[in-house]
Amino acid sequence: MTPYKVIIVDDSSLVRSILTKLFAKDESFMVVGEARDGLEAIEMIVSKRPDLVTMDIEMPVMDGLTALKQIMHDCPVPVIMVSSYTDEGSDYAMESIDSGASDFFFKDLLLQPSGDGLHEDNFLLRCKVALKQKDSLMSDQLFKIQEQNHQLILESFSHLVKIEEDLAIVHEELRGTLRGQRGLILKLCRKDGKYICMYGEGELLHLFGMPASHLVGKDSVELFSHEPACYQEPFYNQAWNGEKLVSYEMQWKGLYLLTHLRPVFRGGEIMSILMISFDISPQRQMEQRVVFLRDNDALTKLPNRASLVRWLDDTIRQPYSFLTIASIDLDHFKVVNEVFGRNVGDRILQIVARRIENCGLYEKQFYTARVGGDEFICAYTSSNEKSSRLLAEAIFQSLMKPISLDDQQLPVRISMGIFSRETSGFGAYELLANAENAMYFARKQGGHQMKFWEPSLNEQIKRRVQIELQLKRAIERQEFRLVYQPQYDRKNGRVIGFESLIRWNNPILGQVPPVEFIPIAEESDCIIEIGEWVLQQACLFGKKLHAETCAPVKIAVNLSSKQFADVRLCDIVKHILANTGLNPGCLELEITESMTMDVQSTLATMRELKQIGVKLAMDDFGTGYSSLRWIKEFPLDCLKIDRSFIMDICSNVYNHSIVRTITAMSDSLQLEMIAEGVEDEDTAQILDGFGCTMHQGYYYSKPVEEHEVLDAYLSLTRNS
Repeated sequence: MTPYKVIIVDDSSLVRSILTKLFAKDESFMVVGEARDGLEAIEMIVSKRPDLVTMDIEMPVMDGLTALKQIMHDCPVPVIMVSSYTDEGSDYAMESIDSGASDFFFKDLLLQPSGDGLHEDNFLLRCKVALKQKDSLMSDQLFKIQEQNHQLILESFSHLVKIEEDLAIVHEELRGTLRGQRGLILKLCRKDGKYICMYGEGELLHLFGMPASHLVGKDSVELFSHEPACYQEPFYNQAWNGEKLVSYEMQWKGLYLLTHLRPVFRGGEIMSILMISFDISPQRQMEQRVVFLRDNDALTKLPNRASLVRWLDDTIRQPYSFLTIASIDLDHFKVVNEVFGRNVGDRILQIVARRIENCGLYEKQFYTARVGGDEFICAYTSSNEKSSRLLAEAIFQSLMKPISLDDQQLPVRISMGIFSRETSGFGAYELLANAENAMYFARKQGGHQMKFWEPSLNEQIKRRVQIELQLKRAIERQEFRLVYQPQYDRKNGRVIGFESLIRWNNPILGQVPPVEFIPIAEESDCIIEIGEWVLQQACLFGKKLHAETCAPVKIAVNLSSKQFADVRLCDIVKHILANTGLNPGCLELEITESMTMDVQSTLATMRELKQIGVKLAMDDFGTGYSSLRWIKEFPLDCLKIDRSFIMDICSNVYNHSIVRTITAMSDSLQLEMIAEGVEDEDTAQILDGFGCTMHQGYYYSKPVEEHEVLDAYLSLTRNS
């Protein structure tokens, strides 16, 4: 049984990976494509003609409901909406059904641990039920097409019979048809066991330089040569024995011909056979092209994912020692397309494809496929783990070499994930998923590296997916809270401010540390909404704190890189300050050095924020991203020295020297300076000696809950 073709549509690569592995468990399904948004899904449906589509609702570019309506209108196919918004009885679920979806499924059921697998089995069963609708529809369509084809054939041959009945009238029309269709017509009779030409006409005869007058009296071997004549003789015999319609295809003189035979009766006896042939070479070439594109990538000519899966299915049944799957992704390839244009991007992809293939020239089993926009898979067998790793390293080094295009040396950065071991118990999709998961982690750790798969990666990915799903509703469910850590000025003995720090307690995941969920939020649009919520809550609290202390204590808020790049940032800050009533001078926005790489854009945003009246601080200063030349140009108020330099300043001469240099530079630039991570009196005294008397750290106070802030403020103030 041919498996049903499935396209998975979800903006999360991790969710797509989990659904791919789920479908791989059932031989009835084969995943033929993955799309990240509705628009990409529609294009993929047109090209791949799937039997089933699973689709998320909330996606960038085009959401799932909009895409569903267009799919139902333009290219109907069973669609199951799989989303966190399609729980039983939800408005989204009902709207999905009204818009044409075959079914809906609550995504969270597939992503939460389930020991008995009931949710997964239920999902696959509902997919099969949805497919029955298409099977019924396709059967009706195929019947109608066959009926139409039969009718066309009968109508065509009614004209051929008419030739015998009224040859004088039909001849001219037939000549015109044959000229337009690049065809030929022959009239054959049987004599002494041979088929002899009685008449010939058609454009193909002129094309091959065969005058019609030279055909009369020649047998089929003289007309077509020995091999084509022998191929056709059984068909001639069928027609001569009274079969009303005989059709077949053949190749002759480099062309594909579709031929129909029909016996001509006179007085109840067969007198001759009427043969009509048409050149169908363009159609056959198109079909061959379609078959090629079904199994291969048009740009690189490499096999696609479906072909790769078939190769893996065959390979894992063969005896060998090690099978290695290498998942390769070009880092920041989108930027290359944007800066140099898609033509250059396409050439880079072609060069990368050739480099991978060249690495396997001397390998017995080496298979390369392009499985995504900038994603490749390389699979090969080897005798042992050492040789497998050596070849993987050779591939990685080959791809790291710069590419020369139009007198330019373009650097190449790749993330590469490796799965290599005996495949007992592993199917093709599981092998691919493990390699792709390893690549995914290589990319998340900064890219430009090779990562080998470990069993723990799958659990990490599952948790990452759960975090991503839960983040989308965390604000709505009021799961976030802010804590505040005081910033203390030892010189004047007073608290000068509090840094707001986010905390997340989820009913399913428990306490999730910021270091774990912030990077995930950064990759999605969640960070924009979270960052705005933090800014709103911090400003509200800052206004309340000023009323309680009667002091201009500043509130520091960390900005994410996406927030800082958002063109709406300044308008959002103005709106929140106006709504909360906080003095702009009491709000300090903290950015990191890594956000300032685009200097001109950074300057423009900073200047606009300064016009509002807020303070600007550079957080984690000293980690090495910024050019000192530009630091003096930025309209900063404060530098925060990174805790990694502070925590061992007493014993590390290198860090001791760095901090002293930073403090001297800050003093010359007339910038305030705060040392983070101060945890003991010895560290505090060293910093005092450098002239850095503003500190933040556990030596003074841990981050405290909102209701404890006033006590912390009063305690530090009294102790001074």
